[in-house]
Amino acid sequence: MKKSILLLMAGAMVLAGCEKNNGGNGNEPVDPNAPKIELEVSGNLTVPPEGGEQSISYTITNAVDGGQVSAKSSETWLGEINCDTEGTVTFVAEANESGADRSAIVTLTYGYGDGQTVDAQFNAIQAAWDKPLTFELTVTPDVSTAEFTVVPSDNDEYYMIAFIDDSFYEAGMDDVAIMEDLLSRGNIQAIQGEYSNTVAGLSPATTYYLVAFGIDPEANTYTSDMAKKEFMTKEAQMTGLTFEFDLQPKTTSVVMDIFPSDKSADYFVTVIDNSWYEAGYEDEDIMSEILAQYVAYGVLAQYALRGDVPDYEVGGMTPGTEYYAVAFGVDVAAGIYNSEMTKETFTTTESQPTDAYATASMDNYWAIEDLATYNAGYGSLLQDPSNPVLAAVDFEYTNGAESCVYILWIGDVTSSDQTELYDATLAQGDQTFEGDPAPLFYVAFDSEPTTLCVIGVDADGNYGDMFMEVVTFTESGKSTNYALFDEYYADLTGGGYAPAFAPRANYVEREVSTLLSAKDFAGKASPVYSK
Repeated sequence: MKKSILLLMAGAMVLAGCEKNNGGNGNEPVDPNAPKIELEVSGNLTVPPEGGEQSISYTITNAVDGGQVSAKSSETWLGEINCDTEGTVTFVAEANESGADRSAIVTLTYGYGDGQTVDAQFNAIQAAWDKPLTFELTVTPDVSTAEFTVVPSDNDEYYMIAFIDDSFYEAGMDDVAIMEDLLSRGNIQAIQGEYSNTVAGLSPATTYYLVAFGIDPEANTYTSDMAKKEFMTKEAQMTGLTFEFDLQPKTTSVVMDIFPSDKSADYFVTVIDNSWYEAGYEDEDIMSEILAQYVAYGVLAQYALRGDVPDYEVGGMTPGTEYYAVAFGVDVAAGIYNSEMTKETFTTTESQPTDAYATASMDNYWAIEDLATYNAGYGSLLQDPSNPVLAAVDFEYTNGAESCVYILWIGDVTSSDQTELYDATLAQGDQTFEGDPAPLFYVAFDSEPTTLCVIGVDADGNYGDMFMEVVTFTESGKSTNYALFDEYYADLTGGGYAPAFAPRANYVEREVSTLLSAKDFAGKASPVYSK
C-alpha cells in the first residue's frame, strides 16, 4: 500500500465511475443471483494521521455486462475517490491537523441493468496527527561570528538552539545523546516562532553546527528529532605581530613589561599553566578558548592592550611553579586572534615561611525567597533553584596577613590529602584583601556539607597555614536580619539590585589579572562575584 503525506486541501464530494464486470455485494437483493459488491475491509478502514494515498480491493459477483462501479465519500478530506477495472478503490487522504479524530463513510455503488443498483459501505477512520516539529536553518558565517535564522514548522511549539563543534561527534555521540547532553547543562531558553540572531566567539576556519530541536516548555526533555546545519567560519587575516617580555616573577604573580612589534595593534596578555598542553591544546586552540570567555562576558575590549605596557601584573599562581607568559594580537570587534602566540616560560619564587594567618566564618546566610519578599529588587538574585541561599564570608586577619586566598569546596574534604588540598585552594581560590567587601556564595539548605578553606598571605606575597572549617547551612539557622544583608550587598555591588552575575565596572580595584588554567575543579562552589 503506497502512502504519501499531503498538505491540507479543500475539495468537494466527488462521484467517480468506472466500468467493471466482476461482481458485487450490498443491499442484499432477494435474488441470490443478483450482483453483489464484496469489500476487502469489513466495517472500518484505518487511515494514517499523516494521510497519503490509500487503497482497498473489492470484487463483484454476478456481474452484468455494462455494469459500473462508482464511489463517494461523506467528507471532503478523503479527496477524489477512484476505482479501476481491476477491483481497486484509491483515494488520497489529507493529513489530520484538526486536533481531533475524524471519520468518513465511503459508499461504493454498482449500477446495472435498467437503473438497478447495489451498494457497499465502509468507515474511513483517521486519528489526529501529532505533526513532528521540523526546522529551516539558515547560517551566514564570518570569521568569528555567524548570523542565523531558525524557522520552525509550528510557531506554537517550544524549541532550543545551540552551536556545537565536531568534538561531540568525535566523542562518538549520536543526535539523541547530543540533545540529552545539551539539555543537561541547564539554563535553557525555550524559544517559540521564528528566531534570528548573531552568535559570536567562534574560531576562524572551524566547522560548527547550528542545531535545533523541540523541547517541552520546562526544557526537561526533547520532543523532536534534531535538525542541524553544518557551516565553516572564514579564515582570519593574520598579522606578523610579535612581542618581547621583561618578566619579574613573584611568589604568586609575575610583573611584566610588554613590548609589541606594532605599537598601534591591539593585543591580549595573560599567563597560562601547563594544563592546557597536558589536555592536548595547540596554541591556536588556547587563544580561541581564552578569547571565547572574554567575548562571552563582553569584556575583551576592557582587557585588550596597545603599545608598550610596563608593570602589568598577573596573579593567582602557586609558588615555585613554572608558567607561560603569553601574548597575541586580537581583533577586538570580531573577538578573534590575528597573530601567532608569543610565549615565554618563567617560574614563580618559592614562598617563604610566614606566620600570616586568616580565618573566616559563614554564620550569616539568607533564603533568597525571604529576601525577595522583603525587597522585590532581590528577586533577580535567584539564579539556580537548587541553590536558593546566599551566604556571606567574613574574614579575620592575624599575624601580619594582609590578604587571603579562599574557596568553598562542595562536600567535606577535610580527609583529602592536605598538600593537594592546599595547592588546589591556591590554584582555584579567589583572593581578597583586608577591607574588601565580604563575598557572597550560592548554597543550599541541608544539602551535603561544604568546606571553607582560607590561606593567609603577608605583604610580601608569602602564604601561611591553611584554615579549614566544615559548614552546613540549615534552614533553622538562616538569618532574618535583612537590613544586615542590605549592608553586605551594598558593599559588594555599590548599591542597586542588578542580577548577581552582572559585575559593576569599579568592582576590580586592583589591576591584577588572573592565571588562566585549562583545569576545572568540579567541586568548587559558585560565588556571586568572582574575579
